[in-house]
Amino acid sequence: MEQELNEDKNNDNNDYFKVDYKNQDVSKIPAFKSWYERTDKYIKKENIARGKAHDIYNDHILLIAFCDTCLSYVICSYEGHFSYIKCTKCQTYFCIGCSRKQQRFNKYNGDETLCIKGYLKLFYLRTIYRRSELIRTHPKFHILHIFFCLIITPLYLGFISNVMGFLFHPKKEIEKDKLGKKKFLFIFIYSIFRGILMFPYIILFLPFMIILLLPGIFSYKYYLYIYIMYITAIWPGTGSLENVGDN
Repeated sequence: MEQELNEDKNNDNNDYFKVDYKNQDVSKIPAFKSWYERTDKYIKKENIARGKAHDIYNDHILLIAFCDTCLSYVICSYEGHFSYIKCTKCQTYFCIGCSRKQQRFNKYNGDETLCIKGYLKLFYLRTIYRRSELIRTHPKFHILHIFFCLIITPLYLGFISNVMGFLFHPKKEIEKDKLGKKKFLFIFIYSIFRGILMFPYIILFLPFMIILLLPGIFSYKYYLYIYIMYITAIWPGTGSLENVGDN
């Protein structure tokens, strides 16, 4: 892989592709297409291998993103934040949704704010690669999860939207106080009560959730994707949810 990627004349490393200026249209550049195809194949294979290894210290998801600092398309790593990724070339943390650089460290998101666009992008990656802080499952958890899917989904979505709403940051820089434990606890409890307001939508969601869960009867692997969606939506991480069928 390294030998192949080093064949590109404008690269002296295998993990990035340098551009001439920001927002340059590289879609028609043959060298970029070649680099992207090889790199994309490599990181997909690597991400699957890392998931099967179940190594919580080396389960970081790799992805391709544009780094403003390097002015390059680079291989980046997801290390457990809601929306931040790390450039493997310059080691800068930035939001995958809006490219905002990390300002101050916060255990909830690597910073004191959260970008909803970045959150959704990493939520998708965490789901398809089954990444969260949960690495083991149990039949009792599945029973509880199915109950949540059928009955609590509207309340859960209302709760998450309120939590994320408080953490969402605008594109312009705005100074905010650090998110203390008491303030976060207040937001958490407040969001629970706001989520309860979604109760009237339970019947509306029920047919959709039944259809969504039905294929899980025939495919346990499919069910795990639905299962991890609920976990990683509010509890992100790099641990790979184990599936005995993968081995």
